[in-house]
Amino acid sequence: MVLSTVIAVIGAVLVCFGLVGVYSARAIVEKQREEELSTFADGTIDDRTRVRVTRGMAAVFVVLGLAFLVYGLGDVVV
Repeated sequence: MVLSTVIAVIGAVLVCFGLVGVYSARAIVEKQREEELSTFADGTIDDRTRVRVTRGMAAVFVVLGLAFLVYGLGDVVV
């Protein structure tokens, strides 16, 4: 019971982080460029591609979070 609740909470946190990442991907990439945190500073990857990759990773967080959330809640409810 406790483990299922913990898994559900972790899932909810992952969903929240993922949604924030999807929503603010452009701002994240711009801030990385301003702070020179880009590993590809030579310009081999343009900002549009980096935004798509950031959104893609955030979407993976959302999907995994939803899976954890459903698993945790399914075990708690049933």
